[in-house]
Amino acid sequence: MTISDVKANNVKVNYETIMIAPLESQSVNVKSNNANNWHLTIIDDHGNYISDKI
Repeated sequence: MTISDVKANNVKVNYETIMIAPLESQSVNVKSNNANNWHLTIIDDHGNYISDKI
């Protein structure tokens, strides 16, 4: 899986694309963890962009 964007309160908090192998995990350090609005965009194995608020 590829994570292209991680946003907290509409501010991008990752500075590079994150590649994650199956069954693996990856931490993303953020400047502020007090955000109440998170938005995640991933690219699936078929090249589709999937975005959602979490």
